[in-house]
Amino acid sequence: VRHQDIRRHWANAVLNTREMIEGKTVLESMPPSLGIDLHGACNVKPPCVYCEWDFAKEEEAENVARPFTADTLREWGPFFDNAGKLVNCSIGEPFMMKPIDDILDLLGDRGKTLEMSTNGQILTDRNIEKLLGRDIHLYISLDAATPDTYRKLRNDTFEKILGNLRRLLQARKGHGGLPKVFLVFMPMKVNVHELDDFVRLTAELGADKLILRPLNTAPGNNLDWERGGYHFRYDEEILPFGELVHVSGRAHELCRQHGVDLSDQLDFGGAMEGMFHDEYREGEREATTALSAAASAPAPDPAPPAPLVAPATSPEIEAPNPSLGFEKWPACTEPWRDLYILRRGIRPCCYGGASLGGIENYAKAWNSPTVQGIREHLNRGSFHDYCLLSPACPIVRKSEHAHTLPARHKRLWMMWRAWQKLNAWTGGIPRRALRLRRRH
Repeated sequence: VRHQDIRRHWANAVLNTREMIEGKTVLESMPPSLGIDLHGACNVKPPCVYCEWDFAKEEEAENVARPFTADTLREWGPFFDNAGKLVNCSIGEPFMMKPIDDILDLLGDRGKTLEMSTNGQILTDRNIEKLLGRDIHLYISLDAATPDTYRKLRNDTFEKILGNLRRLLQARKGHGGLPKVFLVFMPMKVNVHELDDFVRLTAELGADKLILRPLNTAPGNNLDWERGGYHFRYDEEILPFGELVHVSGRAHELCRQHGVDLSDQLDFGGAMEGMFHDEYREGEREATTALSAAASAPAPDPAPPAPLVAPATSPEIEAPNPSLGFEKWPACTEPWRDLYILRRGIRPCCYGGASLGGIENYAKAWNSPTVQGIREHLNRGSFHDYCLLSPACPIVRKSEHAHTLPARHKRLWMMWRAWQKLNAWTGGIPRRALRLRRRH
């Protein structure tokens, strides 16, 4: 049965890829990836300083306490059956939910991959045992390389989390290296100075990947906290775009030197290095200089011998494969590949701003006029208004800073940024008034 499920996932993925390459806007395929909302409560109280907790719960409205169980997934029928991957996007801590064992068992039985974020603070031995050998990508929201910086973002549990991670990474060795463990770093004013140490920490722990995720302009960015002796003002913590490009280049070179796999979400859609070549290269040079300085310092112990390297493959064997159409892909593939079914509404991508409807409208949303319009615009190499009104989208952000947005798009982008600032200055009063008017 599991084998048949996996065959179904791959058949749907092949059809989905074919439809995307052909530029279809109405799809017969189901989304290969589903964004889900596992749990709506969190164990970090007060919330992380950059968490839009109140705004998110306001968005969830009557769904805030809506349960999510294995039956929820089964009720989605073909949308669940055909998805090969599920991505937890909940504003909450999944290890607090009681039915998580049933959900993990169901996903394992059906041969599906789960991407799940956690703060790692309750990654107990029992919870570690639940994860071993499962096809799970576990994202640990860490954002710091020292207890002092972590204290400014959350609380005093940094060393505890490192202990949890070491136990997990040791325990998974006998279980096929699963789950995969990814460490998340969101560069901002309070922690950007720890990037180098964070890369080294990722390498030392033996995590599978470092996730670089920018802090975005967001509806709830009027957050203002005193935490760990630090005054955190959200809007002042967002790094200038040019500095983010430097950070991307620096992180790329640091990870290369330390043998760490990097996923840079600011490079979502690609083109970061090409669009901002000088700034990106400068970041790489800064990393090289820092690494050279560190290498010149006396080492406490001799370095271990270098591993044997296989000889290079002959040019004949390295001949390129026939084209699979990758060069025809749009800059953003999410409106073809993903659908996010969340308590706060349906969205066509992880950076989507406005909801496409209530949680029960997921089937209609998949080929809705808005989503068809987004696909059509991306086929033409342009942005739909929905994308422009989703200010966290890194592809739009890069285009805006590279001055490649058409004049109309630029005006719409600037109007939305002004709306965001107005809400931040007034504590969200205009946004709540607009939402109330729509409900009535």
